Amino acid sequence: MSTPRLSRPLCVLALLLPLGLAAVVSGCDGHARALPTLSRVPDLSLTDQRGEAFHARQLDGSVWVADFIFTRCTSICPLLTTQMSNLQRRFASYGDKLRFVSISVDPAYDTPAILASYAKDRGANTDNWSFLTGDRDAIEHLLVDGFKVRMGTRQKDADGNDVDINHSGHFVLVDRTRHIRGYYADDADGIARLRRDLKALLDAS
Repeated sequence: MSTPRLSRPLCVLALLLPLGLAAVVSGCDGHARALPTLSRVPDLSLTDQRGEAFHARQLDGSVWVADFIFTRCTSICPLLTTQMSNLQRRFASYGDKLRFVSISVDPAYDTPAILASYAKDRGANTDNWSFLTGDRDAIEHLLVDGFKVRMGTRQKDADGNDVDINHSGHFVLVDRTRHIRGYYADDADGIARLRRDLKALLDAS
């Protein structure tokens, strides 16, 4: 009598293999657990695009992706926002389990009203995507000491006018307990890794 072909997923087949159960089941969410657990994002007190107070604890219980932008940026920021928008659409089925956060590195200019206009112009769904501004010192402390990224240095033209802010162009993946689990560049490899790791965290519940 021939042996039947095994076509069920490995996680289901583990039920038929008591001796290997622990090892096999660990592989079901092993990728998420294998992600490094880095520093914990501290609480923050900023203002969102609605003009409402926003605290990091509002994100507890959700997986989230953060990036750092400013609305006058004409270099990397539009690309970062496009990639965030793509992620929002791609993972829309996860609902409130997933949040997105864009923090301005130019808070003196990026008022809530300007951020709201920026979000609307780019088709962002602000139900689960928050655009944040606030006190510059508080934001710098949050980025440098919390997210472990650089806040940015202003670049000026010959007349002394601000022309750009050199800041971090990475996405930051944060888990449900506010621990950073990875940093991702805005390139094909970085986005592919972010999608994979994000899905692993979302599915490991």
